[in-house]
Amino acid sequence: MRRLVWVCGLMLLAPISVARAGLLSGTGLVGGGEAIATADVGHMVTADYVTRSDYTFDFLYGSKDISDGSDFASVLRAFDTWTSLPEADLTYRYRPSRAAANLGGINGHNDITWVSADHFGADAWTDVLGFSERSIAVTVTWYYPDTGRISERDIYFNDIHMSWRTDTDGVHQGGYLVEHIALHEIGHIYGLRDVYNPGQSGYASWMGSGNEGLTMYAYTTWWSDDVTLSAADILAVASAHPGAVPEPATLVLLALGAVLLRRRRSALT
Repeated sequence: MRRLVWVCGLMLLAPISVARAGLLSGTGLVGGGEAIATADVGHMVTADYVTRSDYTFDFLYGSKDISDGSDFASVLRAFDTWTSLPEADLTYRYRPSRAAANLGGINGHNDITWVSADHFGADAWTDVLGFSERSIAVTVTWYYPDTGRISERDIYFNDIHMSWRTDTDGVHQGGYLVEHIALHEIGHIYGLRDVYNPGQSGYASWMGSGNEGLTMYAYTTWWSDDVTLSAADILAVASAHPGAVPEPATLVLLALGAVLLRRRRSALT
């Protein structure tokens, strides 16, 4: 019989381990910060498990604030932004399924869903999942610690404590832009870590400073509308899942981005 254990407040089947990463509300600013990001992109890829470049998922529930289906369309656009990069070999596939959700647990398939009170209960985000009310969305990765092999990757959007919007629907004053948030969470799907600035919980010296413009920066605000990837995000995911050789013009741009990201590195070490 397989033994049930509790890890991080979630029931797991040993020997599965869980890694959680997400996006927090607020600017997260401590001090002035630098104008140029100095994160070491070589460390942006997680070492906790073996990352994967493919992803097949079920979409369970959309946001309570959006009724025209644009929340799902926004998630697909965010996937397209990542998978269209010529520098990285990334794929995704949507698989419609009637499988029941197992909130906070493994169920044999990858789920993307908004966690609302109507579908999961008013305390689902904090009590069932164990997430902070300030967490806008969280990606949960289940993996085997002995091999690092991934078992399952789920994305949960906070529909209990947060409001949501798209270009066509939702709460446009105070609602988080779905595509902007999804872009960050999908970065976790492909193995990228959260990045912080000095003085923030979770900060490590390799992160440098001035990272507000990175997709994988761990804080955002409801008025943030950026749906593009920074040079650091592209370099990091390409290092984990390299694609075809980029066109010469792209190589020049990436090289310039790398120079800008590292130019102040020596002053930080």
